[in-house]
This record gives sequence, structure tokens and C-alpha cells, in this order.
Amino acid sequence: MFEGQTEYPRSDVNGCRCVMTLEDCVKDALWPILVKTVHSLVMYPSHKAYTRVAILSEKPETTPADLAVRLKISLGEALVLLYELAEERKTLS
Repeated sequence: MFEGQTEYPRSDVNGCRCVMTLEDCVKDALWPILVKTVHSLVMYPSHKAYTRVAILSEKPETTPADLAVRLKISLGEALVLLYELAEERKTLS
């Protein structure tokens, strides 16, 4: 991913790479299931706090893929974390 890019890999179809924006992910019918699953994870509150305080303050343009690798979490959890933290920042602004 490049800095500031908001598209995430979706899949390869016939050799063509498709992308899905975070907005597309949120609109997907499976998004609420992913959110409930992530919220049920024991480490979710700690991951969210650490991401807010340590990671995003250091590198605000962190992508879900980068966060997943750095915290050794699933891409789904990283998507939910970054989405929720972005929404929090919007309401504080």
C-alpha cells in the first residue's frame, strides 16, 4: 500500500487484482458479523488502546495490512480497529 491509499486488496480474478475500499467493507453484508467477532476477542480492547496511543500517534497513515503484521492480528481485526478509531477521531473533531 502507498501512503494515503484507502483501497484494500479484495481478490485476484482472472489475473486482475480487484480492490475494495473501507467504505465498501463497511457496506458489505458480512461487516456486522466481522465487528461482533472482533469485539468478542479477549485482546481487542488492548489492541485498540495500543493502536490509538502508540501506533497511530507515530504513523497515522498505518494501513490495515501494516497493523495486522505489526500486532500479529488478523486483517479483519485490523480493519475494524482502524475503522472504529477513525470514527472516534471524526466525532472528536
